[in-house]
Amino acid sequence: MEKEKGTDITTANQYGVQSIERMFEIAEHLVKSQMCPFKKPEDVVLVMQAGSELGIGYIQAIGNLYPINGRVTMGVHLRSALIGAEKNISISVIEDFVKVYYFKAKGGYELELTADELKEGILSDKYQIVTVDTAPADYVASKIQLFKIDAPYMPVDMDDRRTTIEFHLKDKGIKERVTYHLHEAVQAGLPANNPNTWVKYTRAMVYKSCFNRGSDRYCSNILKGIKDTGEMLDVTQATYEIDGKGEVVSVNGKPFKVTDDMADFSYDDVTYDKDTDLGEG
Repeated sequence: MEKEKGTDITTANQYGVQSIERMFEIAEHLVKSQMCPFKKPEDVVLVMQAGSELGIGYIQAIGNLYPINGRVTMGVHLRSALIGAEKNISISVIEDFVKVYYFKAKGGYELELTADELKEGILSDKYQIVTVDTAPADYVASKIQLFKIDAPYMPVDMDDRRTTIEFHLKDKGIKERVTYHLHEAVQAGLPANNPNTWVKYTRAMVYKSCFNRGSDRYCSNILKGIKDTGEMLDVTQATYEIDGKGEVVSVNGKPFKVTDDMADFSYDDVTYDKDTDLGEG
């Protein structure tokens, strides 16, 4: 049988499309008919191919996958849904935006403790809080003396926060906890670059960053290496806003969701340095 023209470059059969040429024909038709929110056929092709590799339908793909500078990104809701559909993976939130304090202990090492951990240590006679005014004679030899210090990278009037999520890969016998601190975002300049996002929805962003870190590390076979949309926008230093659940809703003041208004959004407004290390966190 004679091979169809263009089938030397093939795509997955999720949408019944075989050749890359045929995908572009379909993409051009969808753009012209306004049946998708993207303005460029190449963006539609990227989304169709990524959706096919992820095993999701076209409607799910155009609603949750966003090409930015030729790189497909994924909304946090889709990330959660794909991982949640895996029976061999369970995720548990161990700590959600808990306040943490930093101390220097006798001997020079540093400790990071939550309020509950500190209280438990004091009540069990494990810790003794000391200050510069505490006389050495008042030190209790059986206790660990703790001297409070500032949180790293945080403004003096801000407390650090911590979120911890446990990823359990049942079939592999892996159970690991992943942590993300607010001070990591401050260190990276994220609240300063996006105050409407990081200041308004700080708790959601810390959780989202923790979830993305863990899912990139332990669920890469499910996500196929596709980065979170907000994570990519942080790299581009674009100004964006999220909803209360961490989903990106606008970029550079323009709507970023599947509506008719999205036809006015230009991904060309978002740029990044291709030499930047995107990292896995």
